[in-house]
Amino acid sequence: MTMGVNGRTSFDEAVRNIVGVLKPGNGMNIAQVARAADVSSRTAKKVLTLLLDICEEFDGMKITEHNTGPTRTYIMVEKAGLEKVSKEIRDMYVRGKFPEATLEQRCLVGLLLNGATSRERTARIEDSKLGKRLLKLKRVAVNNGGFYLSDFGLSVARGTLKTYPELVEHAYVTNECFTI
Repeated sequence: MTMGVNGRTSFDEAVRNIVGVLKPGNGMNIAQVARAADVSSRTAKKVLTLLLDICEEFDGMKITEHNTGPTRTYIMVEKAGLEKVSKEIRDMYVRGKFPEATLEQRCLVGLLLNGATSRERTARIEDSKLGKRLLKLKRVAVNNGGFYLSDFGLSVARGTLKTYPELVEHAYVTNECFTI
């Protein structure tokens, strides 16, 4: 934990810690939040009050960051489209439009499930066009002819598993497009 010069937790660190311990559907009182975030009850109350105020201000809004030459500018804009709805509704929408994961997504999940996530643990992608496409999209990286998930590919694979959890159960994922 980052301590300030006076030995106390910095406010930004306290905010990060508290946001990290708050989970959907898990109610906690101030003392529980303080204990879990390793901050004082007084700090927890200040942070929670700020977060409540911010949540009201951000209802239906978001802050975007833009690079404008050597500086960055920030602007508050209204959320659009699927950003306005809950994750559950977004997932239902995605599943309605795309009832099955694509071959690329299934391959990324297969690589994840089989541990091809580092330079030391790779797999061969049987379809060279698919391998090249995933490489071009920066979903995978190559080491000695073997493919493994890039950081971005790992994120896509995990997101795909959240949207299509049944992929864990289907054997075709593990050997449809690659060999270990």
